[in-house]
Amino acid sequence: MLYQLKARDVGGKITISLPGSKSETNRLLVIQALSAGKVDILNPSDARDSQVMHDLLLSEEKLLDAEDAGTVMRFLAAYFSLSPGEKILTGSARMKERPIGPLVEALRSIGAKIKYLGKEGYPPIQILGGNLYGGELYLDGKQSSQFASALILIAPYIPGGLTLHIAKDQVSKSYIDLTLGILKILGIEMQVSIDKIQILPGIYPEMKWTIEGDYSSASYWYEWLCFLPDDVEIKLRALKLDSYQPDKAVIEIFSRLGIATSFDEDSVTISKIPNFIMPEHTLHFDCRETPDLAQTIAVACAGMGIDVSITGLSTLRIKETDRIAALEKELRKLGLQPMSGENEIRIPKGIIKMPDEPIQTYGDHRMVMAFAPLVSKLGELSIFDPKQVRKSYPGFWDDAQNFCEIVSIK
Repeated sequence: MLYQLKARDVGGKITISLPGSKSETNRLLVIQALSAGKVDILNPSDARDSQVMHDLLLSEEKLLDAEDAGTVMRFLAAYFSLSPGEKILTGSARMKERPIGPLVEALRSIGAKIKYLGKEGYPPIQILGGNLYGGELYLDGKQSSQFASALILIAPYIPGGLTLHIAKDQVSKSYIDLTLGILKILGIEMQVSIDKIQILPGIYPEMKWTIEGDYSSASYWYEWLCFLPDDVEIKLRALKLDSYQPDKAVIEIFSRLGIATSFDEDSVTISKIPNFIMPEHTLHFDCRETPDLAQTIAVACAGMGIDVSITGLSTLRIKETDRIAALEKELRKLGLQPMSGENEIRIPKGIIKMPDEPIQTYGDHRMVMAFAPLVSKLGELSIFDPKQVRKSYPGFWDDAQNFCEIVSIK
């Protein structure tokens, strides 16, 4: 499928109701299952990933398909290692290329019975659950913070609790902090130091939990505002000032790109900073803790003609696609000359042009949403595979109609 976009004339104040946080929802769904439904989730994410998580947690089938949802695969590997019975976790072709070895080894070290059914270190896996015991384990965190979060979520229900030693080079530690923050609110006792987390045995209490708006989804409207007239303001509902979400960093990041943020009781309003002076020097952003913002930052800076260097991108090579390679290829279509390494991308300052062919998105929802705002810079833009947004933000195109006309071509 192909979407042809045409920019609208935009002015005044526009309000967008953001979806619930996917990261928070997926953690709460596991917690809800462990609590036997005592934790009631309000305003859950309607993302496809969250629906897959919900459905698989309730499924009585032995074979479970996590599709292309990395969080679902990792969290359920831990959850079903704790739960009695046999489960086989599989996924899409791309999921079978995404590593799970460090998590499997950690679970095996505390009694899990897990067998690889394909390539060693990768899904699909067979789990014979219900045999975990407490203790200490060491985790290689170079590939994903989801390995640690998966273990932390089940830790209170492991006899004796769990002590987790975290490597100093752990990627996206902020997402581990999100998981710990949720457990603290739920009253789970823990001791946390720089390189060690001890979770004591406990149970998740009966309570209602309202999922806050998703800062990752908010980032696309921050980017879009960069290409709109100075009098436009965008109100984003359901965001919290005291959020645990790592991608709350979008506020500080886009302040460097000329976007101001103001909070009220249940939302934020973003607007252009008056008399903002475009940076002449190379901007540097370290996305080690916020990898899901990397594409948004890259395309925003490309469209604004800002020289930018983005580092801390090691996990982007093993996401839904190789996001660094995908960014580099599509930015070249726009007339730019990006340069990439294993963990970084540099985009020299340039003037973007209308691409000769539609933007390819490589089955990656964040590629779709990061490139769509360029329509307000270019006037028109075509994007392949636009429905990938269902993975994290199903209502994206409905909200995008505030800024562009959309024609669907099959």
